[in-house]
Amino acid sequence: MELKELWQDGALAYDASSSMTFQMHAALLWTIHDYPGFGNVSGWRTKGYHACYTCNDKPYSESLESKIGYTNHRGYLPVDHPWRKSRAFNGKIEKRKRSLELPVQTIQEQLEKMPGITLGKNPNGKRPRELIGEPNWKKVSILYELPYWMNKKLRHNIDVMHVEKNISESTFGTMLGIDGKNKDTDKARMDLKKMNIRQDLHLKERPDGSYVKPQAIFSLTPKERDGFYEFLKSVKYPDGYAANISRSVNTRNGRLSGLKSHDCHVLLQRVLPIGMRGFVDKDISTILFELGSFFQDLCSRSLRRSDLENLEDRIVLILCKLEKFFPPAFFDVMVHLAVHLPREAILGGPVQYRWMYPIERFLGTLKGYVSNRARPEGSIAEAYILKECITFCSLYLDGIETVHNRKERNEDCGECSTGLTVFQQTARPTGLITRNGELSREFCDIAHWYLLYNSPELQPYLEKHKNVRNISIGEDITQIQRQEFPKWFKEHINKLRVDGSLEATDQLWSLANGPNLLVKKYSACIVNGVRFHTRDLDNRRISQNSGVSAEGDHEGQRHDFYGHLGNIWEFEYMLHNKVVLFQCEWYNTGNTGRKRTIRTETHCTSIDVMSRWYQNDPFILPSQAKQVFYLPDTKAGEPWQVVQCVQHRGVFDVPEIGDEESNDHMEANDAFQQETITNVVPIDIQDNVQYCRDDVEPEVIREDEIMAEHRDDDENEEHDIVDDDLDPDMDYDILARIKDNQEKMKALGLKQMTSVMRQSSLLKHANAKLKRVTVEIDDDDYVPSLSGDDNADESSSSSMHEDIEMLDHGGDSLAPHILERDSPTPQIHGEVVLSTDTPSSSAVVSTSKRTRGLTRGIGVQTLVDKEGKLSVPFPQDYCAPVGKNACKLSSQLGVLVRTSMADLNVCRWSKVPDSIKQPIMQRIEDQFDLQGEAEKINKSLNTSAGRRLGDFKTKLRIKYKAIVKEKGKDYARSHPPSICSPEQWIGLIDGIWSDEDWLEEIIRVQEEHLSDPNTIPLTPEEVSVRILKPRSGYVKGLGMRPSSSLKIMSSSTSNAYVRQLEECIVELQEANRRQEEERKKEKEEREKEKEERIKYEKATSSIID
Repeated sequence: MELKELWQDGALAYDASSSMTFQMHAALLWTIHDYPGFGNVSGWRTKGYHACYTCNDKPYSESLESKIGYTNHRGYLPVDHPWRKSRAFNGKIEKRKRSLELPVQTIQEQLEKMPGITLGKNPNGKRPRELIGEPNWKKVSILYELPYWMNKKLRHNIDVMHVEKNISESTFGTMLGIDGKNKDTDKARMDLKKMNIRQDLHLKERPDGSYVKPQAIFSLTPKERDGFYEFLKSVKYPDGYAANISRSVNTRNGRLSGLKSHDCHVLLQRVLPIGMRGFVDKDISTILFELGSFFQDLCSRSLRRSDLENLEDRIVLILCKLEKFFPPAFFDVMVHLAVHLPREAILGGPVQYRWMYPIERFLGTLKGYVSNRARPEGSIAEAYILKECITFCSLYLDGIETVHNRKERNEDCGECSTGLTVFQQTARPTGLITRNGELSREFCDIAHWYLLYNSPELQPYLEKHKNVRNISIGEDITQIQRQEFPKWFKEHINKLRVDGSLEATDQLWSLANGPNLLVKKYSACIVNGVRFHTRDLDNRRISQNSGVSAEGDHEGQRHDFYGHLGNIWEFEYMLHNKVVLFQCEWYNTGNTGRKRTIRTETHCTSIDVMSRWYQNDPFILPSQAKQVFYLPDTKAGEPWQVVQCVQHRGVFDVPEIGDEESNDHMEANDAFQQETITNVVPIDIQDNVQYCRDDVEPEVIREDEIMAEHRDDDENEEHDIVDDDLDPDMDYDILARIKDNQEKMKALGLKQMTSVMRQSSLLKHANAKLKRVTVEIDDDDYVPSLSGDDNADESSSSSMHEDIEMLDHGGDSLAPHILERDSPTPQIHGEVVLSTDTPSSSAVVSTSKRTRGLTRGIGVQTLVDKEGKLSVPFPQDYCAPVGKNACKLSSQLGVLVRTSMADLNVCRWSKVPDSIKQPIMQRIEDQFDLQGEAEKINKSLNTSAGRRLGDFKTKLRIKYKAIVKEKGKDYARSHPPSICSPEQWIGLIDGIWSDEDWLEEIIRVQEEHLSDPNTIPLTPEEVSVRILKPRSGYVKGLGMRPSSSLKIMSSSTSNAYVRQLEECIVELQEANRRQEEERKKEKEEREKEKEERIKYEKATSSIID
């Protein structure tokens, strides 16, 4: 025997680390199988009154009307427990005392008394009578030949998977009254009468011979069953948590079909207690919650001996409480085996190493190898050999994806990068919705503040700002810093950057200057192996991945926030730093008063999902999100839902060494197992309970129905356990209808019709591919221009002319065109209502002509995402950008100037501090590959930025004058246009637009000039020149001199460069002329040769004639 050899002699093995061989010994730890297999391997007969191996010769089984029941679990209670003296369980007082552990010596003594058994076929050709030893042995297992096997305390594991499956099916089958699984039968009521317990549930005979069957407290009416089925149909699990249970609900015949073992696992632990709490009595729902909690704790990944000893006490109480309500026929041997599971966990450890889920999956894989059902073993053997060969060869294939190196389905970005915490996340967003959508400044500021406040590296700066600000007692520090800290931190880091301080690192500088207004919007994100979906995507899926939970602070105390995921945003900072943020809608879980929006009970938490909370703080980092899912609350109804935490398979929360935080609050649960055991309130013990429902009419049954029920059952018939896990329940009614419909479709010729329709559909699809598809541009500000130039310069004179032209329509036409975005954001209960809608292009809209708004840089960002940095050369003899991307560079520079400068009160670009210029130039370098001398590039960019700044202020000035003229100064001050921020608008009004010192200077210059009576008065242009000094390219008082657009200036204003281009053109024209002459000469020569050849042929033919 191989196991003997491995234990005694061992096998020669090779150690690759030491390059040496050694003798390896091995031992059989234990066996894993279902309960019928348990009997075959152990030699113990798992049928009859002694079916429980652990109870051995002292079982608590008794004979019932149609089966054997394993009741009397009160024997495991303490001797002084009050339930031992109660007759409500089986009509008797329980005085026996049992232990949950089977001594090794007992097994040894029983096996020594076993008679000799001859294995094999009987020579007489008859089936030998099964020899039963004391008390229920049928053979001595061959494993007892191993020298160490007799001394093991745990030899054969009771499979938790099948125990859960059988208990789950018996529970919901009895409560829903499913035929074949219902334990509350007519004979079960006779058992109650025989035991003289629960007189309210006894069958009562009527004069006509029929019987009245009262409705049990745990059973559901047809209407309630329909409600429970609707609840199951609405259940959505997270991705990878469990199968879609709604497909197993068949409301027509009132049954659950096709449930696998894992479906019963989740149903018992999670769904059944929550779904039943709205239809059954509180005592019954409490039992279901306690039963599900027991299996949750038993299946935990982490187990402690003290917790398992508590589980032993809990399962005894749970089974005793079930005995008080459910009929004795409910307690077959599989239900009874649950009492021994904690003791086996103490001996063998966590159940994930001792249950049959991996074995059943492997058996399912082997079943899929069967291609010839006449020879299943051969098919499996051939396929298995082929798989082994392919697996061996795949180990030598590099760069090819195989089953061994394939990434997980929910794989994130891998290891974290170094630097700031907010830039180290490994979230992988998927499902791009908007590539470069523009958000409002207020929305980006809220997201930016959240990142600053949740960056551990910025805590010293927050403390420093507190000290600088001198916040007095009573002021809200968080709100003050929320408004003032981002600006202070930006100025502080930019100043350090200008001074060359090493403290202002690249990532710190990037974070301080805020994100780009152009963001990406996604519908899904994978982080730490967990898949999250937005609420909109979830509504179109059969899974639920939008539920989120996060730990936070509420009124100075730790609080768990629950909500759903609304949007997934990716913000981009300078130097290509990116941050993914979850925008959530939080449910109000802080209102526990009279109009409470959360109900916390002993076993579940229900939330009003229509309530909202912290609408001005919707963001969290993906790493801070914990996935939860919600189940409809059948007790409270809409809009209440019960929250359920999730611990995904393959995702482990490994504590760090020295972590002193308590894990008592952890409530996350895996699809198979939860992380740790939860704290459960002890079971309430009540004596006065109700067994019969008073609100339901009793059922009337005929006498012949009672006699026909289980007619073939025998009182002494042994209860067999059927392992049907691999074969789902078949609904033969549906199968019959399917076959009938197939015959009807075949008779109607539907197969030929389908083929024709499919060919027509394919032809239509092919024709559609040949047509041009019109793509709708997702840009509210975009209006196609006649020239087709999408990157037109916002500083062109045509846009100014259009703005002035719009004001000629009269004052009445101005007010209706003030867009709603310019109005203050509405406040609801003191909280900010966020809007992510794209802002309009202008506050004043022309009624005569549609125009495009200001350039927002969407086209440039799209090209950068697709192609990388855009190349822009700066020739040595030309101090300006050239090429196809030159206009894009100039346009993007204008976008950055007007969005990055909070204060526009500067007379020229040279007066702008370097702390503001540097971030702008860095963002340009992130998007463009500037080729040329650094000095010339810097000079060109600064010149272009100054022009953009001047044009932007001029445009704002024109709008301000127009609004003041029509509505007055107060209206203009409170209604800034959408092209600028309120801070920029108010700053210009209070700054250079209201500065009257220049009037005094004009008067002084005129008076000095007119001191001579013979002097001619100065014109306004001359006064401007004397005050502001002359400047090349500008007419004082009128702005820039008439010139071509910046696009033309950036490519053709240099005379030297134009002359160089003209010389090249002349040279090319000369080369083309020479080539044309050569081609003409060659053509003449070919024609001449052709004429000579024709003459020669004619002459030759005449000579021959």
